[in-house]
Amino acid sequence: TVGCDPARVQSMLGVVASTELAAHARDAAGAHTVRTLAPGQAVTREYAEGRLNLQLDSQQRVVRAFCG
Repeated sequence: TVGCDPARVQSMLGVVASTELAAHARDAAGAHTVRTLAPGQAVTREYAEGRLNLQLDSQQRVVRAFCG
């Protein structure tokens, strides 16, 4: 995805999510926006170029980072 590279934030996997972490991840990935996805959370499935998604586990740790 142009402007969003999740490879740049792989070092954040396993880290507990916070507002500061999300902002840092957004900037590091070169994304325009970021959203966190909690387990079981209802989410829209629209593709948004330039959006970084941080998928969390039940302990609020980042388990996956992907763009779209």
